[in-house]
Amino acid sequence: MPFEPHPAIYKTPLGACRIHKNLEDAEFASEEFLILDPVNPVAYVQVANVYVTKRKWESVSKVRKATKENNVVKTTRYGWITINNVIHEFRLGDRL
Repeated sequence: MPFEPHPAIYKTPLGACRIHKNLEDAEFASEEFLILDPVNPVAYVQVANVYVTKRKWESVSKVRKATKENNVVKTTRYGWITINNVIHEFRLGDRL
């Protein structure tokens, strides 16, 4: 590219790599993503998910270790809904 891309440009290819189990391109995209934004959890999570689909458990472990070493934190997503004038808060993945 004739210019430095925004890190978000690698999110879509990483997602596609996960869906299509394309390890080689996922590794490339995550490396480029991490050069631009080394503390963004998306790159770590997406490439780890590709490793999981390929059953590359040692690589999954390395990604998780790198996530901890770089102090990368995945933020919890919250939502709210009002039912009968009562506000209910929930987290992504809640089963209650």
